[in-house]
Amino acid sequence: MEKQNDFRKLLIEPEVDEIMEKVQDVLFKDHRMNEDKNIAVEDIWGENNNVTVDGLPSFFLDLRNRNIIQTTLMLHFSVYDSESSYEEMNSRIIVFDSLKPIYVTWHDELIDGSNFEYEGLLKEGFRNLITAVLMYEKHKEITIEDI
Repeated sequence: MEKQNDFRKLLIEPEVDEIMEKVQDVLFKDHRMNEDKNIAVEDIWGENNNVTVDGLPSFFLDLRNRNIIQTTLMLHFSVYDSESSYEEMNSRIIVFDSLKPIYVTWHDELIDGSNFEYEGLLKEGFRNLITAVLMYEKHKEITIEDI
């Protein structure tokens, strides 16, 4: 199964690359942290963008609405109460197909948590999420076995 998933990842890699470039452009145009600071487009990831844990579902929906990510899947994050940190709550980012979770990861795999600001979409974490979404859309099976 692992070799089959590796092969599937290889097949969708060009599509993932294309989506990541478009996401990078959206981050640079609409979610840049400090517009006065001169940064290259490819440096927009992490601390240079303002995507937050609680803003990630709407960011994902915006990418869907722009047809950057063509999916009906929904993204949510888990919380237990609003008084604790995301670490204390063991917050996770979850992608659902209707009520079925198809991808789960820790919040700090997707959002920079340095200084407890929880702001800044991380490139590798988001790439993993996009890969899981595309694999699921193409093969309609759960891509991450350890949910």
